[in-house]
Amino acid sequence: MGTLGRRLERLEARAPPGERGEVSTIGLRVLCTAVERHRARAAGRPLPPYASEEVLHLREMDIEIAAGGGLVAALRESPGWQADEAQEVLDGWEHDARRRLARAEELGEEWARAYQEDDETEGEV
Repeated sequence: MGTLGRRLERLEARAPPGERGEVSTIGLRVLCTAVERHRARAAGRPLPPYASEEVLHLREMDIEIAAGGGLVAALRESPGWQADEAQEVLDGWEHDARRRLARAEELGEEWARAYQEDDETEGEV
């Protein structure tokens, strides 16, 4: 786990016992891993892998997005995302979700590899 993940673990350890599960969510853990992967890519280091529960979460998000729902659908309606450039970003995210799902289907039983692969073209349509 990267630096952000370790910081998150320390934060969780300091939380009162009844609140430990509420300090972080799977979405936050995915974000920390994504940031660490970006940093590693920029530094030319091997990418840290997503944990299995993170991969499952990413796949669930991709399924929602590809079906026209999820975060992308909510942002499309948001006033701050109405500019053409913002809509293009959302288009890129939808494209990436569909591409990853197609790649996962190609991989069959090893579908999770689609979420561990490095793809520097993410966000481009």
